[in-house]
Amino acid sequence: MKHMYSVVILALGLVLCWTSSTDARFSYPEAPPYVRLSGVLLPLEDQNAAGLRSLTVFVHGQLWRFQLDAVEEVTQGNHARLQLRDLLWGSIRLYGSPGLLAPLRQPEMVGKHLTIEGHLHTRERRLLVTAAEETPAVARVH
Repeated sequence: MKHMYSVVILALGLVLCWTSSTDARFSYPEAPPYVRLSGVLLPLEDQNAAGLRSLTVFVHGQLWRFQLDAVEEVTQGNHARLQLRDLLWGSIRLYGSPGLLAPLRQPEMVGKHLTIEGHLHTRERRLLVTAAEETPAVARVH
């Protein structure tokens, strides 16, 4: 009888150790990559901006075209580069603090060069904006 209790306790100990180590691998999903997008914000109707290096952005119910000239991954992830490349030639929803997003909706921003930073949720096609500011133009595309 004593031997049986020892076997049961040993088996329980092994199961608990195995499930703890298995859970540790899956407890923390990879954080979304932090990216920096630079370009010019234009009206969606601007046909000159339509092309491979433009991104349709949705900001609080308003659609814009973002003519990209630079895309940079600030953090590195194993799968982020492929998903980032696939995402940027389509559309994305910008969300975040109303204080950060409000200037992006203003008519004065049309035609200005901007840098927008944030956490890119590639599957949902959303960018959590953490910084947005007018910046000098950059002459390259990644």
